[in-house]
Amino acid sequence: TGSSGRPAIHSLAFAQQVLKGRQLPSQLHVAGDLDCGGRGSLRPAAPLWGILAERHGPRRVLLVAMALGIASFGGALLLGPGDVALFALVCLASGAVLGGDLTLLPAMFASRMAQISPSAAEGFGLWSFVSKLTLAFAAVALLPALERAGLQTAAGTSSDTSIFLLIWFYAGVPCALKLLAIALLASAKDVETP
Repeated sequence: TGSSGRPAIHSLAFAQQVLKGRQLPSQLHVAGDLDCGGRGSLRPAAPLWGILAERHGPRRVLLVAMALGIASFGGALLLGPGDVALFALVCLASGAVLGGDLTLLPAMFASRMAQISPSAAEGFGLWSFVSKLTLAFAAVALLPALERAGLQTAAGTSSDTSIFLLIWFYAGVPCALKLLAIALLASAKDVETP
């Protein structure tokens, strides 16, 4: 759900409209870099998720990582004007736990594809297509909806409704989708190699 499936424009709009980052240009730059620049905390944390998966099993560790992702990124739902430092903490924490999604999920998918289809190219092609489709949906559907609700990305004052929608599109929807993914993963059978 950027690297977590949100276009970078959502991060910048969130920082400008919710955090009122226009008044804090240097902090806004740092927050934007944290959220949009490849999730700075992701790289060092990624190997940790692999080690944990070897010890406790990839499914269990991925479920924990996903729950921690909701807990950390859900913090963005509580942010308001001037909370740029807290936004940076949300970005660092959610970036660290996103490493679990980005390392364990593809490994589990590859393992499963090897079990059911020796030529897994089609599966990875479909995975890539769906990932790009979700980004396109976010750009084509969500941004115009925010503009119709009164979001002003240039000069002007955004409506309270548009700010509310921005917060929920930015953080609420990804957290809800991750809850759905947790439910699906928890109920799925045969997702790990025996």
